[in-house]
Amino acid sequence: IGSQIFASFIAALAQRTNVTTLTVAGLPPLPLVNCSQVPTLPDLTIAFSGQPFTLSPLDYVYTDRETLDLIAPNPGDVPLGSCIVGVAEMLLPFGDPGVPEVLLVGNNFLKAFYSIWDIENHRVGLAKLASSSCSSA
Repeated sequence: IGSQIFASFIAALAQRTNVTTLTVAGLPPLPLVNCSQVPTLPDLTIAFSGQPFTLSPLDYVYTDRETLDLIAPNPGDVPLGSCIVGVAEMLLPFGDPGVPEVLLVGNNFLKAFYSIWDIENHRVGLAKLASSSCSSA
């Protein structure tokens, strides 16, 4: 996500818990938070074509040890009691200042919503999952 948006998001997290950074080769720096604080973190709302889609912290934070170990495979990379925030700043090498900022959504977003991909018409449809803790306003 864009630098200013990402900085604002991390500042909102830091108001609720200590935020540190995990560096893993091949990945952007990943924010770490105290797992016990995850339920107190703010929701994250992303709008597409004016339609807001809201992720709860349980949706955008990796809390299970198996996933943490897949992201950071070296023992001790993720300290016990820490969870990885699945939102990262992505600086894409477009090199053209005229290109608008790009928002990449990954599995944390896509696992929370139904997605229908209409390749022929260059569009994507999204809808809230019935079993998700996410909400769409």
